[in-house]
Amino acid sequence: MDLTIARKFIEKLYINTCNVIEYQGVEDPETHITSMREVTVYENIPCKLSHETVKATGEGVGGSLFLSSRLILSPDLDIKPGSKIEVIHNGQTTAYKNSSEPAKFINHQEIMLSIFDGWS
Repeated sequence: MDLTIARKFIEKLYINTCNVIEYQGVEDPETHITSMREVTVYENIPCKLSHETVKATGEGVGGSLFLSSRLILSPDLDIKPGSKIEVIHNGQTTAYKNSSEPAKFINHQEIMLSIFDGWS
């Protein structure tokens, strides 16, 4: 199978968009003082947000459930661990952070997400 055709089919599933933001040192041109600020590195990127309910393993009866969120997008982007990712899904914007290195494949990459709760 032609990989470019397969990638086009995957990209048809991208019904969401996202913005990727990093916390970087930015130098003020007048004072030459560097301070940490949010810097948008990618904007309006087509993507697909996927949720899965996962049962946590452990002792006892019942166990607990949690929501696992995954973002699927182009493998051409360099998304650093810890980046803030604003996902626009069904008209609603939610801020996440990627919780690990992206899993990169030939046609896409997958990033496990958790709710953004501030810069570490």
